[in-house]
Amino acid sequence: MSAPTRPVGRLDPRLRRGLAVTVADLVAVFLTHHHRDRPACAVCGHVYTTAARWCPSETLARQLLACRRHERPAAVAPIIDVLTARDTRALPDPAATAPAAAGTGELFPVADA
Repeated sequence: MSAPTRPVGRLDPRLRRGLAVTVADLVAVFLTHHHRDRPACAVCGHVYTTAARWCPSETLARQLLACRRHERPAAVAPIIDVLTARDTRALPDPAATAPAAAGTGELFPVADA
């Protein structure tokens, strides 16, 4: 029996607490998922491409920190340069998928579960 696989690009559980997420939690998630020198996120496995430059957890943490960084400036200060820096990585384009067969009513091919 093979080991269960973790879904790729799954949102970090710390971000699923709704309004209970603190700025310190957001900074921790951002630092955990921010890997500029790798082709994929080491935590969730999201593969970086030109269409998806950050994993879902880093994207959400980045956006929430942009809105909430004034709540705890001291917590955000160490990462503010990384948080606001422009991403200049040369990333691959996402893999092309063939369109669905004509007459199926689908826009994209659907794998059988």
